[in-house]
Amino acid sequence: MRLFISVLDFSTFLNFKFPMNILILGNDSDAHAAHIKDALTQAGAEVDYLDTYLFPRQLRLSWQPDTLVGCLTLPGGRQLNFQDIHSVFWRNFSGVYVSPLKDANQQQVAFNDSMSTVRSLIQAGSARWINS
Repeated sequence: MRLFISVLDFSTFLNFKFPMNILILGNDSDAHAAHIKDALTQAGAEVDYLDTYLFPRQLRLSWQPDTLVGCLTLPGGRQLNFQDIHSVFWRNFSGVYVSPLKDANQQQVAFNDSMSTVRSLIQAGSARWINS
């Protein structure tokens, strides 16, 4: 809990008006991420997990690099436009998971493409990234 308090004291994370969309890089199996999600939800934020391991199977991304316009479709179907994501709490990066392919070369290409897409989201978005 000390880490959670220092993160909130260090940043102006909760000084913004709610509702706002906040993502937590990780999932609900991480007790710290779950605690932060609960606290932010109680404060009035719209909070979702961004579990990159679910990309590209259950987590979808649409992006136009020339305009930086895009959206995420979360596993439950909720869509978030990039410009509507206020902050991302960087808790745990899980990589990506590409379903096994018969051709090892195609498997590697699919994995690399998926990782590049997730990296593009991290680099191109206007959201504030916060790391403990």
